[in-house]
Amino acid sequence: MTIKPGDKFKTRDGREVEIDRIDTKGTHPVIGRMKVWQKGNWTVDGKWFGGPEDHYLDLISPPQRTSVWMNYYPVDDAYALREEADNCATDDRTHVLQIITENGEPVDVKIHKVER
Repeated sequence: MTIKPGDKFKTRDGREVEIDRIDTKGTHPVIGRMKVWQKGNWTVDGKWFGGPEDHYLDLISPPQRTSVWMNYYPVDDAYALREEADNCATDDRTHVLQIITENGEPVDVKIHKVER
């Protein structure tokens, strides 16, 4: 993990942290602010007090959000029932998308992981 001043992280329990500075001395040179709490210190690899176990205040990188694009076709080209989609799926399918529509327009998408 690379930690620089200005970086934003979260602790394992979800507290937002912004890194203020990196000191050159000590075992916990990373100094930052936890939102709605107090200042804290971490090791250069993000450990709170450097213990061997995971601690709820350890720094973790925020998830990197990405997008994928899929073509949507009108309902007459899609499957009205999950069972129909399952029956027509190939072996390499990993997820099935449930597209919720109102008056024929998509309003929400739920992604379901396919268990093998």
